[in-house]
Amino acid sequence: MGTPSAKCANCQETIPNVVVESIGTQKPIAGGWNAICFRCPSCHTILGVQLDPVALRQDIVENVLKALGKS
Repeated sequence: MGTPSAKCANCQETIPNVVVESIGTQKPIAGGWNAICFRCPSCHTILGVQLDPVALRQDIVENVLKALGKS
């Protein structure tokens, strides 16, 4: 069975993969967090945005180490 094909809501092209870009956030999130943006490879329309899980994990580790006095 083949992989289902998604289509871009803007250009209607099949999306075999997405373009991922790092972006920041603005208030109301205190201090701003790193996020990632998913774009259509054909027309570059934004398909979705989420907090960057890798950067978020690193921030958590750094804050825990700081709280434990190991940073």
